[in-house]
Amino acid sequence: GNVTHLVSLGDTLFARTGSVRISSMFRSVDTGRTWTSVSSPGAILTIVAARGRTAASLSRTILFGGFVPSMNSLLRSIDGGLRWDDVVTLPQLSDLLLYDIAVQSNDDLYLATNKGVLLSRDNGLMWQLFNQGIEGKTIFRLAINERLLYAATNDGLYFQSGAGWE
Repeated sequence: GNVTHLVSLGDTLFARTGSVRISSMFRSVDTGRTWTSVSSPGAILTIVAARGRTAASLSRTILFGGFVPSMNSLLRSIDGGLRWDDVVTLPQLSDLLLYDIAVQSNDDLYLATNKGVLLSRDNGLMWQLFNQGIEGKTIFRLAINERLLYAATNDGLYFQSGAGWE
């Protein structure tokens, strides 16, 4: 089928297939020779991998979100993709819509939302708004180039300079 996303975790690969509303996740533990279906609720739009920075989470973690407005959830696996749990620590913002997720080389995680950018520095356990300079903007996509974070918004392109969004 149509493979839209691929993430590598050592010899384990995760592939998302399908369309925005109907998709499936597959896992290969033998560098892609064989694949098995992974149970995940909802349509999956983006997949990222990040390494935990605490002693309790030093193993590789895969994060992915069901970024369809009716789904609006972020899931995390801490066991190599065998089990997926809801991330329930997202801020309680009314009508929060998730559009994209990005991970920086230092493992900071960013969510693009209709309420701006959310940042997690602890592998997705806690989230905070990261909006100085882009307040009130909808963030549709995020991109990372070396140390710079870029945001595609409803009002143009912005980048994070360390002192705020410009």
